[in-house]
Amino acid sequence: MLRQSFTDFIFATNTDGSGKAASYVRALDMLGPILTKHYPNLVVGGSMWHSFSLADIHALHEWICAEMKKGAASPVLADFESPSYWTKNFCSAAVRAYGEFLAAEAFADGILAKVSGETGGKAVAQKAEALIDTTSPTDLEAHLNLTAKEGKTKLAAVKVRVNQDIFRKMVLQNYGSKCCITGLSVPDILRASHISPWAEDEKNRLNPENGLCLSATYDAAFDRHLISFDEHYRLIVSKAIKDHYTDAAAKSYFLDREGQAMSLPTKFLPSQSLLEKHRELLAG
Repeated sequence: MLRQSFTDFIFATNTDGSGKAASYVRALDMLGPILTKHYPNLVVGGSMWHSFSLADIHALHEWICAEMKKGAASPVLADFESPSYWTKNFCSAAVRAYGEFLAAEAFADGILAKVSGETGGKAVAQKAEALIDTTSPTDLEAHLNLTAKEGKTKLAAVKVRVNQDIFRKMVLQNYGSKCCITGLSVPDILRASHISPWAEDEKNRLNPENGLCLSATYDAAFDRHLISFDEHYRLIVSKAIKDHYTDAAAKSYFLDREGQAMSLPTKFLPSQSLLEKHRELLAG
């Protein structure tokens, strides 16, 4: 789960292209078992994919930089299947980016803690947006340890990612981290689906009443208006699916579930006014 979250973060906030972002993920995959051997007081179990403290990440980054200065004399280099990841600074850059990710996660969690007492979805959204907006760029840069070189473009990308992270966490918590259609609880394939799209409805971007917890297949179908929910929160299957897909898989995934009531969330019910607009666009 943490690996996927970091992957999403680094692709969303990296300004140098997806190739570099993918290299960061690969670098951390390789670093885990190597650092378990060479830095066992911090990295154990052969994996980097757990929540370090920011202080530990900073210490690890300094240690890597010190080892890199040793060049070929560093015992770490010999353990790399692809030494270029070490010599071309991908490992040090990846650890630094991981620190930015963990800082952004901590920032998002802090916002969530401050809005947890709100009972209405719109109130949650307004308070969360105000907290994010009133955080000065200087404060957020310090929190994320961004450099001046990265500037406003990187900071803006990180803020968008923080917004998305807050929404995802609110929605998954609201539905007990289970798909509201199937009950599936595998985090890596759960999506916080917007009823009214993120790009088109700025006022409801952080409104948990604008969210459904759906597994990936149902999220894609909902996003494309192939399915929706009625005024009693029962699944509606579009004419487009009924008319064109009659195989066993379509029957199992969609047709057999038509009319099934979703598992309702614990606190913020999906907005019926937003669902009504979604239903109007059901694919025919």
